[in-house]
Amino acid sequence: MFLNYLKRFLVKKTLNSGWGNLRTNVVNSRIKTVGILADDQKKEYHNDLLKGVLTHGIKVEKSSFLVFKSDNTNCFAENVTYFSPNDFGWSGGVNDKLTTDFCDIKFDLLINFFNEPNPFLIKVAQQSKAEFKVGFDTVDQRLNHLLIQSADTKPAVFVDELFKYLKILNKI
Repeated sequence: MFLNYLKRFLVKKTLNSGWGNLRTNVVNSRIKTVGILADDQKKEYHNDLLKGVLTHGIKVEKSSFLVFKSDNTNCFAENVTYFSPNDFGWSGGVNDKLTTDFCDIKFDLLINFFNEPNPFLIKVAQQSKAEFKVGFDTVDQRLNHLLIQSADTKPAVFVDELFKYLKILNKI
């Protein structure tokens, strides 16, 4: 218990030093690849979120899903990669190969589907090389290029708002 608290503290500390390396310029290109970063507390929404993105013309082959799981339960969902606090080192960096591979992919769009600040999710989103990042406004505002303000965290509302603004920005 204490070690998890200590690891969380160390990840928060590295977050503060990583904001200077964050890319703020946005490339004006069409969206072809999508990465989705989510929390496992909204498990019932994951399929709805993926279906919502797919209905707007994004292909399954060009989308990746990474989910943070806070407990050690087994998850057997297809097309979903999981990471946990155990995948972070004591220096606050990511040690898991699948998570670092997700961060190294240059997605055209990264959807940060979590509305509560979680240092592990924020660290992965911060390290991501995605061109355009979208998320809720309740998380650190330096993280995302486009903030969606919604009292309802259901994927249908989020995806509808997201693609409405992406059309306005001429991204799709």
